Amino acid sequence: MTSSLTEATTREILQAAQHVIASGTLQTTEFQSLTVTLRSLRTDLAYAADLPTLADRRSLCVSLFCALRQLTVALLTSDFPRHLDSTDGLNHLALSITLQCLCNLFSLAATNEFSLTAEQVEPLIAAILQNESTQLWILCLDDELPLWRLRLATYSFTLLSHIVRLPYVSVCSAAFFWLTARCMKRIVVATPASTAAAAASDMLKLLQLWYDHCLSVVAGLNLSARLSDSIRELTDLSASLGMMLLLQSEQDSLEKFASPPMKKLAASCLVAHILPAVDSHNSTALKGLISHCVSVLNTCTHETPFCLLKKESDSEPLAPEIRLNFSDRVPALRGCIFVLAEVLSGDSSIHAESDFTVGTSQAPPSSFSSTFTDLLDTHFLEGILSALSDCLVVIDSLLRASLSMLADQNQRRKEPSLMDVMGMFDFSDPASICYAPGLKQDLLRGLLSLVHTHPTLICHFARAKTSRLVINDVRTTGDNPLPESDAFLALLNCTQRDPASPLAVEWAILLLRLLLNPLQSLLNVPPDSRKAISDATSLLSGRLAQLEPCPGQASLKEQLKMRYNLSLS
Repeated sequence: MTSSLTEATTREILQAAQHVIASGTLQTTEFQSLTVTLRSLRTDLAYAADLPTLADRRSLCVSLFCALRQLTVALLTSDFPRHLDSTDGLNHLALSITLQCLCNLFSLAATNEFSLTAEQVEPLIAAILQNESTQLWILCLDDELPLWRLRLATYSFTLLSHIVRLPYVSVCSAAFFWLTARCMKRIVVATPASTAAAAASDMLKLLQLWYDHCLSVVAGLNLSARLSDSIRELTDLSASLGMMLLLQSEQDSLEKFASPPMKKLAASCLVAHILPAVDSHNSTALKGLISHCVSVLNTCTHETPFCLLKKESDSEPLAPEIRLNFSDRVPALRGCIFVLAEVLSGDSSIHAESDFTVGTSQAPPSSFSSTFTDLLDTHFLEGILSALSDCLVVIDSLLRASLSMLADQNQRRKEPSLMDVMGMFDFSDPASICYAPGLKQDLLRGLLSLVHTHPTLICHFARAKTSRLVINDVRTTGDNPLPESDAFLALLNCTQRDPASPLAVEWAILLLRLLLNPLQSLLNVPPDSRKAISDATSLLSGRLAQLEPCPGQASLKEQLKMRYNLSLS
């Protein structure tokens, strides 16, 4: 059998690259000749170990790599992408098969058949890995996903996954983590471009291959043991975790890919990449992480995609608001809520959920110290509480708006509940964040941990400002603005069962019990603070007593007593 691992093949590929550079594309006959050569090369590289031993095979492989690299760079830095977007014929095969040949070459290099130097790989890195616009195009993150585009996306990501594993390649792991998370989202929410069974089957196979490479990348990421203080890197980390958690809403699609549960995958990434860098002995890293999360929450709830207007001006924010790309905001918001809930709770139960091997072999800490928040001053803790409380108000306001529109449409006597009709999170609709699986219970868990360890925060919670949420395309009955609310009213609404956050009721009741009957938490509190906490508790109890129940129902105070055995002081 004649092998294509020859200098003639190298010369033909180089010649094609020069034509692309000169004219921006290739003629049909040139494409046809090139694709025949590339197909043969792809096969030979895949089975190179079975070919007769060639004395100069190593040098030939390096020459072929340089030629394929030059062709890839030429195709991606010319008018070729624009030309591809306007055609649905043979032309895309040149790039698709070139990418596959490069993947096979990297696989061959991994078996020590030959080696590649940093200088040889660098042009390919610059053309793909360091070019954001090329990434968006070649990975189809902003475009439709017909079969031919899916081939390019799958093989280009496979190629990228080979490149980032090279020991001499300097890659921002957090940025590639975020790129991988966006690819996972793209795969999971993708719909076949054709209804034909054969095309749909081919697409599913490619999507599965792409998804498997994403999981492999996540498992192989090796982030620095020192948590970066870069806003961009922290945002990439939190947004990646948030994207995974938001993908829980696509359970049917995830099952097609035999995916591990997204909650467990996010928990494993948190354990591997974040928790080892922050603990009770590293207050600087801890405060930096929490400050970043609070800044993200404040930006998302007070700027866009939401705007929470308060009647009274707040004190100075805990940290300056940060600039976030609009597309990053909802995933970053979800991820930061998750990080805060885990860090503040100090609960080692997260490690029990982390059965998906991710990151280095370094053993994660068993749990945080239960008193690590003593390292944080009162103003800092109040800022965390305010940020989480504002998020709770946003989520509750969105849910109430949804229920209000449902009641207006159905005009039923019985008030609609979340258990009757529950929406689904939609990546294209920021307001649907209120339906994100597990979001509400993470918010409540973080609030509960703060109040439990620092009862004096009850005073700050009781003084929460009345707010009104403003968001485009979200209106209640009669096109009136969303109703005013505050953290306490939002918390009371959390006692209604929510299928998206099944544990939210339990966390809400525990937090209410702590706010209204904090006696056990006051044993180590100074007498002066006890008086302030007692006054705050009385204020909340009085507010609860004044709330009017729905017609025909017991008072809210009586309902809490009957349903949850919660007695007010």
